[in-house]
Amino acid sequence: DGIRDRDVTGVQTCALPIWFFRFVARCAATLIGSVTAVAPAQTNLYWNTTGPAASWTSSNWSASGPAPFATAWSPGASAHFTSASRVTFATTTIGDVVVDPGVAVTVTAGGTVSTGGAVRTIEVGSEGSLTWTNQAVSNNSATGFIKTGAGTWSIGAQPNAYSGGFTL
Repeated sequence: DGIRDRDVTGVQTCALPIWFFRFVARCAATLIGSVTAVAPAQTNLYWNTTGPAASWTSSNWSASGPAPFATAWSPGASAHFTSASRVTFATTTIGDVVVDPGVAVTVTAGGTVSTGGAVRTIEVGSEGSLTWTNQAVSNNSATGFIKTGAGTWSIGAQPNAYSGGFTL
């Protein structure tokens, strides 16, 4: 005569007991209530490679790649280097960093690099190099870096106790 649920007095016509559907509904409600907002996509900013060396946090960036290079640094943005560059770091939060193939970038240490407690990708293209030595990095244990690309990332010694991770 069908499957009976303890709270139902009539005949059930469903092949699964009612408690199963209540359980699934409760689980779904719990999951939906605990979902956190997805972080917005990172802004891509391109470094002015034709000007003199400048501070990372200066208005020496472009949102589109080519000039004008008058955009201020946006904390958490991804930095893209398309030609040989020299830049002095200043305390800020970074997104991913991309160095195009064959491009040499030198970053003079300054302040502290933060990833906003996230893992960031450092992509150095083939025959490219990113020299960024002795830079203090946030000691947030969730901070991490993944190095991709066939180029070289020279990070050197760290002046502070970096507790995050690297994936090479």
